[in-house]
Amino acid sequence: MKKLSKLIFGTVLASTTVFAQPNTPGLGSGVPREVDLSVGQKPTLTTQEMVSQAKEYQQGMGQVLKRIQTLQDTARKQKDIIKLNCVQDKLVQARVNVSIADQAMTSLQENVARADEGGRTHEFTR
Repeated sequence: MKKLSKLIFGTVLASTTVFAQPNTPGLGSGVPREVDLSVGQKPTLTTQEMVSQAKEYQQGMGQVLKRIQTLQDTARKQKDIIKLNCVQDKLVQARVNVSIADQAMTSLQENVARADEGGRTHEFTR
């Protein structure tokens, strides 16, 4: 009986979700809809502001990395294997993010040198 009530509840829930969808022209009718691919927002920072902000972000990431390494040392001294495993996992993630940020910073500086606004904005947001 319990399985039957779950099945009925699931069916009612799924059917209300399907019927609640709006009737959007172009969807499923074979007629392609017009899509706006333009970027709606332009960067408000100057080139120098982007570079300096990116450097600040890098410094902050370095500080976080040092803090995690300190936590790792503390967990080792306490011989807390659970905490150590958790902190090591976070350390790996932080190192990957720092590596990505370093690559983005290098690319940002290259795009600044080439005066490539689109590439510069992409690397800054990355």
